[in-house]
Amino acid sequence: MQTFVEHAADACAGADVAAMLLLSEDGLDIELWPLRPEAALTSREEFTRRQLRIVGAVGLRGMKPVFALKEPLSIHAVAAFGIAFADYVCVRLSENFTEHIEISELDRIFALPDTRLN
Repeated sequence: MQTFVEHAADACAGADVAAMLLLSEDGLDIELWPLRPEAALTSREEFTRRQLRIVGAVGLRGMKPVFALKEPLSIHAVAAFGIAFADYVCVRLSENFTEHIEISELDRIFALPDTRLN
């Protein structure tokens, strides 16, 4: 049987976007700690102050999210982490998109005829 660390490493291996899942003792405060494409700079002191502990990891391989959980979580915590990760992925994708698309390419796309009206 895999340990949590091995399972988390598998979840994040080969992922374009990955994060650790942190949760407070009372279950009311969550945090995603980004691992890929770049690690977060949040201090351990901040995690200690907020009493956050690592409860899992999530990675996105292609269009498939892969989770590794250290402990059972409430449905509310799972939903909150899912929403937070989806938001994080949207931000990362929009940053990546705007960095790599040139204006001329956008002009070409917008010049295409709109076939929805026909």
